[in-house]
Amino acid sequence: MKSKFSLLLIASILLTACKEKPIVDYEIIPHPNSIIYTDGSTTLTKDVKVYFTEELTQEAEMLKEYLNDDFGMTVETAQKEKNADILLELNNEYS
Repeated sequence: MKSKFSLLLIASILLTACKEKPIVDYEIIPHPNSIIYTDGSTTLTKDVKVYFTEELTQEAEMLKEYLNDDFGMTVETAQKEKNADILLELNNEYS
């Protein structure tokens, strides 16, 4: 009886470990046409530099506030695009 229970327990653990990753519903406005999920990750340090164009000043300030409030990151404005950890820019190809 114990061996059947152990076998059932092991099988249930293995089956739950094999389930697919859930698709996350990101709350991005405006909604993107598509999101392509890839392997890998990006790690940001506690000191982050953001470069943005003038028309995205409000969005950059919202991002800075979010990263500071929710993750305790110190966010500065990068004066040059090449010095930035995060780059905010509009793609006019789709407008």
